[in-house]
Amino acid sequence: MNRRILFCVGGALPVLMCAALALPVLAQERTGNFGTPGESASKFAPTVPSNPDAGADALGTDAGGVDSGVPIVDPLATTAGTPAAPAAPSVSAAAVAAQAASPPRQQPLEAGADTETGLKGHVYDAKTKQPMPIAPVLVKGGGKTRTALTDEQGGYRLFLPPGTYSVMSYYDLYHGARIKGARVTRGKLLNLNLLLFPLDENEEVSIQEFEIAYRADTTSAAAQDQLRLASSSIGEGFGSKQMSQVGASDAGGAAARVVGVQVEDNQLVVRGLGGRYTRVLLNGVPVPSTDPDLPGADLDLFPTSVIDSLNISKTFLPNNPADFAGGLMEIKSVQFPRKFTFDVQLSSGYRTEGTLRKGLTYNGGKYDFLGFDDGRRGLPEAIPRDAQVLISRNGRYKSFDQLDVAGRSFRNQWSFRRTTVLPPLGLNLNLGDSKKFGNASRFGYVATASYDYELVRKSGISRPRPVLDAGGKLIPANDFRTEIGSEEVGLSAFGSASLDLGPDHSITALALANRSTSDETQLREGISSSQGQLV
Repeated sequence: MNRRILFCVGGALPVLMCAALALPVLAQERTGNFGTPGESASKFAPTVPSNPDAGADALGTDAGGVDSGVPIVDPLATTAGTPAAPAAPSVSAAAVAAQAASPPRQQPLEAGADTETGLKGHVYDAKTKQPMPIAPVLVKGGGKTRTALTDEQGGYRLFLPPGTYSVMSYYDLYHGARIKGARVTRGKLLNLNLLLFPLDENEEVSIQEFEIAYRADTTSAAAQDQLRLASSSIGEGFGSKQMSQVGASDAGGAAARVVGVQVEDNQLVVRGLGGRYTRVLLNGVPVPSTDPDLPGADLDLFPTSVIDSLNISKTFLPNNPADFAGGLMEIKSVQFPRKFTFDVQLSSGYRTEGTLRKGLTYNGGKYDFLGFDDGRRGLPEAIPRDAQVLISRNGRYKSFDQLDVAGRSFRNQWSFRRTTVLPPLGLNLNLGDSKKFGNASRFGYVATASYDYELVRKSGISRPRPVLDAGGKLIPANDFRTEIGSEEVGLSAFGSASLDLGPDHSITALALANRSTSDETQLREGISSSQGQLV
């Protein structure tokens, strides 16, 4: 900074002229330090607290202590009306010019505020008198809190409705300061400057420790990477966010993206092993299967909207069941949805072999499309429920005639018909929400229901048990053209309700229902070796 030295010699008139020349010098140096000359005079001059329109330099009280309610005026001036010369700032001249060209950032005006009413001022270091840029300023009043950050010169400006406010500022490694009772009047910007004292390295500062307990979020890819890193087993994990990113609609779609895992007919296959060689767990509980001979579960029962995370293990662990050889899938459901959720999903498809072609069916019950029988397939009264249907001396049927009468008591449903195979239909409903009770308790629920309906047409050639001719050549003894038409229905429902009692305790109730039915019509035409003719 260039400095000019003036020597004044003579009487009163030369001294006055010299003082007039010296004023621009003082103004130029203060402009480089603190802003415009007009503002510098009011920043460090003593003020009277009873005048709300005057500027005030206040230390306030420690933000962590008790407020006195009265701003403390900083007696910084050496004499009344003559402020002390501050030290040179660390902000460059280019930054000062850029800041002077653009006013402090201001959020949109709130109701009752205008650009002529509010608060303005600066935040300074109380010892070095340097401005403190990017210092938070909080103004509380009227039932709400406004926030602002100081600019490069430590200045702030907030446009507020008229009223009484509490102003606070803080900074890293500094004591906070707070001023209460700042009165804002219409058409005036009240000037309030806050001085923050730095922490003394020899000063004992009490720090209060807060322990915040929370449940870890395992839905992101980063969380799954951390879990995989800490795991002692070989496996792969997916969170709900990952599933949505890859476009998976259910657990089967997510599992199919794991190396060494396939999904066949909604069943899990790990390293070529499926059925009884795999196991599916839901929140640690084995999922029941609709097939009593296979422990596998339909993975389309679990849409991604109710899944928090999914993990597939290919090795054994002490905390997992040991009744699998290929792999184990563990599904963790969402216990507390972040917001109310209700969605409906409708799906369909097209099979080149059967869709919109003629397929086999028969006249069944009126509830077949739901997978339930209306009683038409029930046993007639002539058929015993507690005994075998066979001829016996001591049994119910002692002759073939009696057995023939029993057979004729069944309904004649042996004829078939052809119908157009419609595209498959899938419907999913998902519902979930959570409510908070008090400071810690929270209740959440998740429910989902799905319905799948499909007509399947299959055709092919069947040549079982071939024989050798006189020359030792293998020839077919049975030659059939086979056609199968099946009506497949799937119904499933899942519900979960959880009560959170704290970070370490929760109560969860879970219900699961799964129903799968298949109604098949089969037609075989060809030559049978047992009858030696076309059948």
